[in-house]
Amino acid sequence: MSQIEYTKWSYKLNGQKIGIPILLKKLKAIDLPEMSGSVGVFLIGRVAYSLTGMKVLNVRLPQSAVGLVPGIGVSLIISDGYIDTGGNWRVKFLGFISDSGTFDLSVCGLTITTTITIKSDGTGRPMVRSANCEASLSHARIRLRGGIAKQYPNMMMKLLVKAATAPTVTFAPNNVTLQANTTVTVYAIQPNTTLTTLFILNVDASLSAHVYVIGKNLAGKLSLNKFNIDLGTSYIGPFKVKPLASFLQIMLKIVIPHVNVILQRGFPLPNIANISLVKPRLVIMKDYVLIGTDVQFKP
Repeated sequence: MSQIEYTKWSYKLNGQKIGIPILLKKLKAIDLPEMSGSVGVFLIGRVAYSLTGMKVLNVRLPQSAVGLVPGIGVSLIISDGYIDTGGNWRVKFLGFISDSGTFDLSVCGLTITTTITIKSDGTGRPMVRSANCEASLSHARIRLRGGIAKQYPNMMMKLLVKAATAPTVTFAPNNVTLQANTTVTVYAIQPNTTLTTLFILNVDASLSAHVYVIGKNLAGKLSLNKFNIDLGTSYIGPFKVKPLASFLQIMLKIVIPHVNVILQRGFPLPNIANISLVKPRLVIMKDYVLIGTDVQFKP
């Protein structure tokens, strides 16, 4: 091996030993810039998010190579790298519902290729700049912590809905009202299938229905009168249920119009034996329903 080749090989080996540890130390010390923005989510609208307090927690660069590029400078190739970062996340949607927590982001199979040129300026002083830089990764994994998952992460939930009192149905002119008082018990399903009670909600809801006849079909239209939720009992400490109630109210306002589309198409009124209903009419009065129709007998 010639003296020149030996010098290049020695430079390459020493550059790796000295440069990579310095790079690892610098990466762990930097504070990553905050990120924020918004994305569109179906049925919810715009969701604003922010990532703050991000830091590099762990870096591994197991495979690296530094070499000289004749007439250009130095090339650096890092492969099979791993970077683990962490920080805080926060989301807000529908104008008043928000949640927050922490996250871990792991990037695996990271490959970085860069070429650094070393030249001199007009005064003869050295000038260093990056000629190109390319990066690719194999896969990334993000784990969110915080928010209904701080105490029971990665567990399925079970809901038990019970009527606190018997539902009441009230008939008024051209209107039927359903009043229901229920309790909703929320459980976390443990890995061994044991149920852990989290909290109990009291739900007070009221729906009205306008029922009418179109041709020979019974049709209707639903409307939400009220939907109130309060915290009955909590086994995980106090928390605010107002955002949950507001979210469910909005979801009901989204679902009910779709139900009304089906109800307005109507359902065929039943025929009795050989008797057909002719021009049926349905009138809802106070405390009773009046049905009037002509009949046609078909022998």
